[in-house]
Amino acid sequence: MQLTYNILIVDDIVENIQIVMNILKEENYDLTFALSGQEALSLM
Repeated sequence: MQLTYNILIVDDIVENIQIVMNILKEENYDLTFALSGQEALSLM
């Protein structure tokens, strides 16, 4: 059984989120992103 890890990426610069997502998508991660701290807290 393969584990899936959840990662919440928070940054107000979309390009930074895209870079991190491109790096991590090859691994077994469930990625979610937010553009602000307030948005991130609402996702938790």
